[in-house]
Amino acid sequence: MDCPESFSHTTYKGNYSWPLTSPAAKAEVSCRKNPLQSARRSCAINIDLEIAFWKKPNVTECKLLEELPNNIIGLHDVVVTEENAQDVVQHILYLLPNATLQLEELKIIESIISDVLRLADMSVTLAENTLSIVNYILLREIEEQNIRKMTNGILKTTEEIGYKVTYMERNTSVITTSLALLVTRPDPSAFGGLAFGVTSYERGVGLKDESLTKERLNTYVVSASIENASVQNLNEPVTITLQHIDQIEGNAAVHCVFWDFQKNNGLGGWNTSGCEMESTDRDYTICFCNHLTHFGVLLDLSRAEIDTTQDRVLTLLSYAGCGVSSLFLGITLVTYLTLEKLRRDNPSKILLNLCAALLMLNMLFLTNSWLSSFDQPGLCITVAVLLHYSLLAAFTWMCLESVHFYLAFIKVFNVYVPKYILKCCIAGWGVPAMVVTLVLIINKDSYGNGSRSESHPFGNFCWIQENLVFYISVVAYVFFIFVTNTAMFITVLLQIHSMKSRTQRRSSFWKRGFLQDLKSAFSLMFLLGLTWGFVFFAWGAVRIFFLYLFSIFNTLQGFFIFVFHCLLKDEVVKQCRVHFCWGRFRLSNSSVFP
Repeated sequence: MDCPESFSHTTYKGNYSWPLTSPAAKAEVSCRKNPLQSARRSCAINIDLEIAFWKKPNVTECKLLEELPNNIIGLHDVVVTEENAQDVVQHILYLLPNATLQLEELKIIESIISDVLRLADMSVTLAENTLSIVNYILLREIEEQNIRKMTNGILKTTEEIGYKVTYMERNTSVITTSLALLVTRPDPSAFGGLAFGVTSYERGVGLKDESLTKERLNTYVVSASIENASVQNLNEPVTITLQHIDQIEGNAAVHCVFWDFQKNNGLGGWNTSGCEMESTDRDYTICFCNHLTHFGVLLDLSRAEIDTTQDRVLTLLSYAGCGVSSLFLGITLVTYLTLEKLRRDNPSKILLNLCAALLMLNMLFLTNSWLSSFDQPGLCITVAVLLHYSLLAAFTWMCLESVHFYLAFIKVFNVYVPKYILKCCIAGWGVPAMVVTLVLIINKDSYGNGSRSESHPFGNFCWIQENLVFYISVVAYVFFIFVTNTAMFITVLLQIHSMKSRTQRRSSFWKRGFLQDLKSAFSLMFLLGLTWGFVFFAWGAVRIFFLYLFSIFNTLQGFFIFVFHCLLKDEVVKQCRVHFCWGRFRLSNSSVFP
């Protein structure tokens, strides 16, 4: 049975009448706009039903009835379909040499490429032209950060080409100056590994990224994906060449996308070695690398990415500050715990608990990225829960410090609270535990390790992933304590100032009194955690500036507590001279307060 006469309508290339055609044959008719070329349509046969049927018309050689706009901006309203996709992509290639590639143009190009990738399938020619567009953009050394993000987005969409491209052979490849794509259908019964390499004798250029100015990736590979397959029996991490896969099942399509990051490598050579990949039971594998995260991520209200260079500097400052604070918090704890006379009073006991909470917070922050790298969801949730708990505990003890100062200075020492320290401990350690437990009961998946993106800038960092949970259980909690402590700070300072006699203020020692007031103010400021308030001003144009202040002062909070409550505190210095010093620096017990 033959395919009957048929009529097909195309929106952009005209209408076509197809004659009676025998099975396994092709019908050809002249294109409407360029009659010297032909539109084709195959007559296929269904063996099971023993009937013939028409396949989709192939009108790729036919020109569009209406010309496309002569600039990329004009392509904004063009609808991409199977019949005009090839023409639109080729037109973009024609326009690129005269394009400025500003953000608006790149958005349109990204949108068109996304529309092309949403088509049911893609010819090898269309894949080549699409990758040629991406290649042209990559070869342009674009400086502006927002535009680089857009080009990164365009690059990421190209991975879909491997799933959409149609080809008749066992494998096919598309090669450009800075991109290479291999698509293959491995035979499950005979598959023993896959290697793909290509040498480029032109200078390969990648997107400019400040993070690569001093450090180089050890491979040029961006990704490798396995579709419709299960990978089993992995004895060791898989390298990009996949040679360590022992078994592969299913009708798999494997494709690798290569990208030359070595901008100033003369040959721009491609390399397939040295990139380890995740070996999980997922349907695909992706390359990964570790990222450190700056201290501001704990409270950054915008939760958005920052410039790579700034992120690196903030991270280094955060880790250095947390390391210094951890050391001096440990010294403070050992000093007070060793010297019994220093921990007799309630203020010292509250200080010890605050130091313990801050030390736990700093240690968890320092080890977070390392623990996250194990890629164990249970471990990551545990780390995130402990980090959340230690942050809330630190703020709760800061609040208890302010309450104690209020009782001591405003109530003028005439308030007696039974089992005072026990009640403080219940509040200081119990309230944060209640908040964290409530979050776990509602949704334990609120904790985890987010992918590093604009919505989750803390990839490879175990922390709260849900914005609502973050703003309620962290930001609101911290803001309430910050406001309370600020009010107490002002009240206590005014009370201390008013307690001084007029004669002392008018005496020749007014400078010494002023310095003492300044010391008291700074001591209280760090003890009550008022520097954490910098994060509430980290918005807009001044966001980076306040993130720097936040990271510097808050990672060093433990160090400043040591300075004001050990190094500059007379009682502590005297006790240390009695117990830890010798020679002329040692004091006798009789010369110290009883």
